[in-house]
Amino acid sequence: MKKILSIFITILFFIDCYSAYAQNTHSATLVRASSQYFTAANSASLSITGDLTVEMWVKFATVPAGANETRVFAGDGDVSGASHGPWFFLWKRVSSVNKLSVYVNSGSVQSTVEVNWTPIVSTWYHVAFTYSTAGKIKFYVDGVQQGADQTVSPTSLVDAVEVWHFGSYFVSGYFDHFFDGEIDDIRAWSVVRTVTEINDNKCVIINSASNLRGSWHLDNGLTDASGNNNTLTNVNSATITTSVPPCATAPILTSPTATSITSTGATLGANITSNGGASITARGTCWGTSANPTTNCVAEGGTVTGIFTQARTGLQAGTIIYYRGYATNSVGTSYSADGTFTTLNIPTVTTQAITNIAATTATGNGNVSADGGTTITERGVCWNTSATPTTANSKATSTGTTGAFTASMTGLSIGSLYYVRAYAINSVGVSYGNDVTFTTLNIPTVTTPTAISITTNSATLGANITSDGGAAITARGTCWGTSANPSTNCIAEGGTATGVFTKPRTGLPAGTLIYYRGYATNNVGTGYSADGTFTTVTPATVNWNNSNVQEITLDANRSFSFTNGKSGGLYTLIIKQDGTGGWTVTWSSNIKWAGGITPILSTTANAVDLIRFVFDGTNFLGNGITLDIK
Repeated sequence: MKKILSIFITILFFIDCYSAYAQNTHSATLVRASSQYFTAANSASLSITGDLTVEMWVKFATVPAGANETRVFAGDGDVSGASHGPWFFLWKRVSSVNKLSVYVNSGSVQSTVEVNWTPIVSTWYHVAFTYSTAGKIKFYVDGVQQGADQTVSPTSLVDAVEVWHFGSYFVSGYFDHFFDGEIDDIRAWSVVRTVTEINDNKCVIINSASNLRGSWHLDNGLTDASGNNNTLTNVNSATITTSVPPCATAPILTSPTATSITSTGATLGANITSNGGASITARGTCWGTSANPTTNCVAEGGTVTGIFTQARTGLQAGTIIYYRGYATNSVGTSYSADGTFTTLNIPTVTTQAITNIAATTATGNGNVSADGGTTITERGVCWNTSATPTTANSKATSTGTTGAFTASMTGLSIGSLYYVRAYAINSVGVSYGNDVTFTTLNIPTVTTPTAISITTNSATLGANITSDGGAAITARGTCWGTSANPSTNCIAEGGTATGVFTKPRTGLPAGTLIYYRGYATNNVGTGYSADGTFTTVTPATVNWNNSNVQEITLDANRSFSFTNGKSGGLYTLIIKQDGTGGWTVTWSSNIKWAGGITPILSTTANAVDLIRFVFDGTNFLGNGITLDIK
């Protein structure tokens, strides 16, 4: 064969017990007490002087104590006693420490390398070692490297002419150090196999393959499945049994990942660190809204181990998503641990009450309590004169992202009702807060002008302030003039409250149509009531020297006064309404009435009333009234 390489193995590692076996149906049982082992004759295919990988399944029935060694493999073993070949020891004790060991002989240079490893009896292990011409040796148990890379001096192996041995070691003319247990699926390669190749194929049947020099399944026979015809010889009747390694498991996945998260999608992935010893038939990701999701599982398409990612859609916005990777082989489906993330969402916004309300300006207030998982690009308030305003209506922005904020609203109409909403925008979209309303300040509202106690040059004027316009009243009063909408002769009444008020006014022209209105002022401006009108009384002087009987036709309101009466004289006044009627009469203070009650004269059109007076030298005393003479 060709190398002088030996492996001494000690087992410190325990792996999971598997549930299925994906290789064959038989293995070989070797009994130390019966000195049983297998040999393979020297051949060109087994003459390996460069890169080398040897792997097999083993199960210890016993582990020798003391300094004893158990050999499972010896390549180009020393039949002649002239040289040592490469030995693969499954157990070696050095100072009571169990080890894996390889001895390499290039003819002139020898090296031994070892790592700690302790086997458990009645447990199947897949063991392997690799040798490279760079002088590197690696040990593997169950697809996991044991210890660090080991360095040896020889960079090539001796090609001796002896046979390969499995289960024993020949030295100094006899076989020794027999293995006590079971072996299965022995493979020899003229290449350094990677940890992935070793791990992913330890439970897969391999026959002819590139660089495969020997493959013994021991499946109820000793033939070489590699096609190189290196049939084994069974020495001392080792038995073939139906005991096989409990090999394959479901795949192993780790490291769930989530990137490129949006409101409804994300790129999910995981890492398949082992195919479980059987080929991957599907891999992908699952997601849900609770832990350990088995819903929304979609295959990614690949069937190899390693890291994979997959774009997923259809997620709910603003939701905590549980996700994990999965992989399936002939044993079943396994999952990675859960990962979680929250999909992006529109921001969370509330609207607060409006402050600093004026006639045409106000301050909007809002709060962005959550950005939805991505940066706020704009925030502010929007408003309109109808409900649910949007940014397509009027808006004002505010700097910043999350938290409370203010925004100045300008260009408002006086005395108008506005609907306002806070808003915030991120890459997902725009979010609005609740509607709030406010009314801009206005001038006061004044109604119902009144005029009473009208005389020739005075009247008591008033109005009703029904609203202060949202701001305190600073003045209220009345105005009068001889044309509509008077803004002259305006005098404050003195009060500053809303409601009805009156104000006596003097200095009016007699017998004149008067326009008047109430007003009220706040810090926005002055509001007026509608106009009211009345006509001041026209004076009428009766000179009794002209006649004791006099007549007057009313075509306006009149204020009568009497002059030149003689004490004891009797006087008669005939008062007629013109064709319009409705005119009233007031009397001077020296005209007295019985009981102090002024008579109510007829006001119908063309009505005629007759009144008699007696003058006592000071006052004219009414002593007879005849109304509505026909």
